Amino acid sequence: MKKLLNLLVLFTTLFGSLALAQQTSSSKEPARIIGVAKDLKSGEPVGYATAALYKVGSDVSIAGAVADGDGVFYITGFSTGTYELQVTFLGYETVKRTININSTDADINLGEIGMSDEGVALEEVTVQGQRELIEERVDRTIYKAENDKTTAGGDATDVLRRVPMLSVDLDGNVSMRGSANILVLIDNRPSAIAASSISDALRQIPADEIKAVEVITSPSARFDAEGTSGVINIVTKKNNLQGMTLNINSGAGLRGSNLGLQGSARKGKFGFSLGGFGRAGYNILGRFENEQLFPQQSGLTSIRQSADTERRDMFGRYNFGVDYEINKYNFITGSVNFGFRNSNNEQMNFLTQTFAGSQLLSSQNRTTDTRDNSNSIDVSLNYTKTFEKKGRELSILTLYSLNDRENSFTNTLYETEDLEEVLNRIRNVNPSKNEEFTAQIDYVTPLNEKGN
Repeated sequence: MKKLLNLLVLFTTLFGSLALAQQTSSSKEPARIIGVAKDLKSGEPVGYATAALYKVGSDVSIAGAVADGDGVFYITGFSTGTYELQVTFLGYETVKRTININSTDADINLGEIGMSDEGVALEEVTVQGQRELIEERVDRTIYKAENDKTTAGGDATDVLRRVPMLSVDLDGNVSMRGSANILVLIDNRPSAIAASSISDALRQIPADEIKAVEVITSPSARFDAEGTSGVINIVTKKNNLQGMTLNINSGAGLRGSNLGLQGSARKGKFGFSLGGFGRAGYNILGRFENEQLFPQQSGLTSIRQSADTERRDMFGRYNFGVDYEINKYNFITGSVNFGFRNSNNEQMNFLTQTFAGSQLLSSQNRTTDTRDNSNSIDVSLNYTKTFEKKGRELSILTLYSLNDRENSFTNTLYETEDLEEVLNRIRNVNPSKNEEFTAQIDYVTPLNEKGN
């Protein structure tokens, strides 16, 4: 009995020691990789840096941690082997270290890990801005045409179609808020061609030569009474640089060519300017054919027509100006403007044949020649005097304008197709001429000392 009791005590002590040893082993903390991320230059901790552990040769992270505010991180959950540690943070270069772990019984302290700033070469940055097209003032609206590239290659009619409060119909007639009773000025000066035909004047001015269009809705007494609904002032481009400049813009092709000039010469009180743009079109060929069928009791009657066409165009406007500064308050300016718009349309071998079935009943051949030529010249000499008081100005304007236009139509009918025997010829010639001389004196003075 005593021996049995001793054996029971022995087994109890042995199993208690084994259980205690197992409990002690299971409560042991896992090994850790410890490190501190710090700025290599300043020595300050890099808070919240990311540390990731990779098996060598693998792109998959097996363990990782995020540093605290002092840059300290702890990585657990790894086994023995060779690893690559990567420490990253925004604005810093990635730090890579190779770690050999032979045992997981103790922590691995890497100490401080220096991180350097990441120098990033940025790509080229282009900052784009758009200039305003519309400027509102008290008495006028200004459309800045030089900032609008959509009208390039057109004429002033295309520009005015984009101006607020203006309407332009298919024939080039301009109206302001529904009224055609408007005054059109070119560089603040009237023009004979604009007085006789606004649409012709607009077609003579290339869009590339227009700087701005001013729509004056409340014209003052200095403007003529004919513009009771408003005044349109077309401002052309000028070059006021010192020294001498000349810019030539030209192009040529099989069906058209153009010539643009922009130049100036200025020295001291004298200045000269030259500008303009013109375009010519040629070899614009065409052809049309037409057949009309008329069923009748006796059979089918048909009329066949065919013709070759050719169109030639030329339009543009060029100017030459001189200005002289007498002194601080006195200025003299003079200019010569020449504009042209010529068009010639021809129909050649306009053959008309009438058939009854397949039998030719009659045949006529004709040619037509339509010409629309318009040329204008404006010569002006102006004197301007300013005063010490802001806003006070005296101006004397003299202007001579001449517009010469011809609209003709010639229709020649031939008896035979070979264009040798003329059956009849109709010619309509409509020449016109408008000549004006204008002298105008304006004196402007403000109502108060501030120039208002």
